[in-house]
Amino acid sequence: MKLPPFSEAELIDFLAGKWIAKLATICKDGKPRMSSMWYEYRNDHVALDTYERSETVQNLRSNPTASLLVDSHETPYRGVHFYGVAEVADRLSSLDEIAQIWNRYTTPGDAMGRAQTVSRRGPRVGIRFVPERKVTYDYGKPFPQSLTL
Repeated sequence: MKLPPFSEAELIDFLAGKWIAKLATICKDGKPRMSSMWYEYRNDHVALDTYERSETVQNLRSNPTASLLVDSHETPYRGVHFYGVAEVADRLSSLDEIAQIWNRYTTPGDAMGRAQTVSRRGPRVGIRFVPERKVTYDYGKPFPQSLTL
């Protein structure tokens, strides 16, 4: 069943919202694991940031195959599901890099304060999620005539 999709312009506009990204990675035992994160969409990839010693990072270093879901929390439900690979940075994130991702979720000063707080809890690294395929949906649009439920 094909759901009503976003246009490219609608997708870019949607991804500029303050949604939470859900990153799915594959554990060493082959089971999936989901992590909720703040993100920033950057034209050809999605930038994320997390603790260097997190299970998410361990999983990606073993297997970079991942998927990323960004969706709305209220009706009409809308979202995008990306499939691709996630690359873990080979260096630690700076406070400015962390705050850059977090700025749109908070005020700029608050983003830097939060970046300082989480960095005291442990080193952080950036994740660059590169989509290879995407599926978008917008339940606020009419369904195609040929669709039967």
